[in-house]
Amino acid sequence: MSEYQYYWFEAIDKPLTVQQQGELRAISTRAEIDARRFVNEYHFGSFKGRPLELVKQYFDAHIYYAGWSTRVLMFNIPAKCVDLKLAEKYCTEHTFEIVENGADLIFCFNIWIEMGEGWWQRNAEAQQLILLRDDILGGDYRCLYLAWLAQKRDDHCRKEDNDGIPPPVPAGLRTLTEPLKMFAEFMYLDDADLEEAANLSGDRPKPPTTKELKDWIIALPEKVKHDTLLSLLAEEETPQTVRRTLLNRFLKDRRNHKRTK
Repeated sequence: MSEYQYYWFEAIDKPLTVQQQGELRAISTRAEIDARRFVNEYHFGSFKGRPLELVKQYFDAHIYYAGWSTRVLMFNIPAKCVDLKLAEKYCTEHTFEIVENGADLIFCFNIWIEMGEGWWQRNAEAQQLILLRDDILGGDYRCLYLAWLAQKRDDHCRKEDNDGIPPPVPAGLRTLTEPLKMFAEFMYLDDADLEEAANLSGDRPKPPTTKELKDWIIALPEKVKHDTLLSLLAEEETPQTVRRTLLNRFLKDRRNHKRTK
C-alpha cells in the first residue's frame, strides 16, 4: 500500500494576505504556498494541519488524495447562493455532507473504496475539480447527485438496505462537462452508474438571452439595484457572489413565471 498523500487548498474569491501565508507556513515548512494556493504532498509522514479548519479560515476549495483510495473534496460557498433545503436532499452518511461556517456552507465530499485503483495526475485534475464550485454557486447540483449515487452504489456493494427517498435527479446528466466527468472518476463511479443517472435525467434549461436579462433587470426594484451596486463597489461581497446571486434570482423568477402561465 502506498503512503502517498496529496493536499491542495485554493483561495478563489480573495487572495491570501502575507500574514495568512505566514500562518500557513508555520503549519508546513515544505509546502508550496502563494497568495492563492497551498499544496503539499507526502510519501512518508502526514500533514499536521486540520483540512476542514483551514477551509473554514482561509480557503474556498480543498482536495485530498491518498494512495490507499481515500479522496476528499471541499468547497466553501456563500450560504446565500445555495438552496440549502434542496442541497441537503443529496446528503449521505458517507459521501456528502454540508457543514455550517458562519455565513458560508462547506460542501464536503468523501469517498473510500476497498482495493480502489490509484489515480492522480496532480494539478491538472485539481484545476478541473475546483470548477465544480462555480456549478454549485449557480444552482447546478449534478455533482451532488453523483455523490449520492456513489453512496447508493457502495450500499449495494455492501448489500446494505437503502430505504431513503431518492433525491431529485438534476437535468443534464446525459452530457457531463469535463469537471463532472473528472468528479465521477474521483468518486469511483463507472460507466454503468453514469448511464443509470443519464436515463433518469432531462435536458438542461437554455441559458438566458441578453434580451431576457435586460427585461428582467429593468423590472427589478430600485432598492435591489442600489443594494447590489453598493455591495459590489464597497467590496462587501466578491463579484462572483454578486453575479451568482443575481443569476440565481433571475432563474428563480423565470421558473415562477413559467408556472403561472
